Amino acid sequence: MIVQRETASPLGARIGYSATSGSVFPGLRYAGRLVGDTANTITQGETTLVAGTGAQKNGYNRWGDYADLSLDPDGCRFWFTGEYYATTGNAWRTRIGSFKLPGCV
Repeated sequence: MIVQRETASPLGARIGYSATSGSVFPGLRYAGRLVGDTANTITQGETTLVAGTGAQKNGYNRWGDYADLSLDPDGCRFWFTGEYYATTGNAWRTRIGSFKLPGCV
């Protein structure tokens, strides 16, 4: 897992990250906590923004250079962008997604 960014709002915080392992292709996930939650906990669970379906190959060793997690000016919506692989090779793709913390309208 590569944590790509943490961003806070008045209602809580979210982290966006790449998730991968020997059995999971590189994809994008996020999790978070609400402002009143116990410190050092992630209480809002993990959500998959996009599941990867391929892997990087041919010795490339850079990852996460093109990722960001930002808070919308509305103070509720987060925007997350990052890299993932749709097919095995050297052509990564970018996904942009948005989500809100519970309690936002």
